[in-house]
Amino acid sequence: ESACREYEEGLPGWKMRVSAALMTIFSYLTDALLPAGGGRSNQFFRNLIEYVANHYTLSISSRDAAEFFGYTHSYFCRLMKRCFRSSFSEYLRIYRLSVAKTLLRDHSVTETAVMVGYSDISRFSNDFRKSIGVSPSRFKKIK
Repeated sequence: ESACREYEEGLPGWKMRVSAALMTIFSYLTDALLPAGGGRSNQFFRNLIEYVANHYTLSISSRDAAEFFGYTHSYFCRLMKRCFRSSFSEYLRIYRLSVAKTLLRDHSVTETAVMVGYSDISRFSNDFRKSIGVSPSRFKKIK
């Protein structure tokens, strides 16, 4: 509720307060989904979420992420399937598009695509349309 209220009021600094509220929500969700203290898979889960949040604007691949964590590519892919029930590229795509939905309020489609790590604008538009159900420009008009 506080994030919605901050967004609607639009007072100076609202973006930072909304981001903080959303990070708090994600933190609660992560804690609720993962047992306290638990194991390597849970630590990987948390670390990967943080890695993607810090690197989604870059051109990263599953091989880059595997190297970052010090895993072989095949082991990393198996961990992704076990912990996230998706591939790294699918998780990254979903993350980028969720950020893009927010950025489209204040930025053009091209700016948004670049800001979330897409170098190919038509790829961004196609991924957005497949995932969200409408084109980014149509989504921008609706919101």
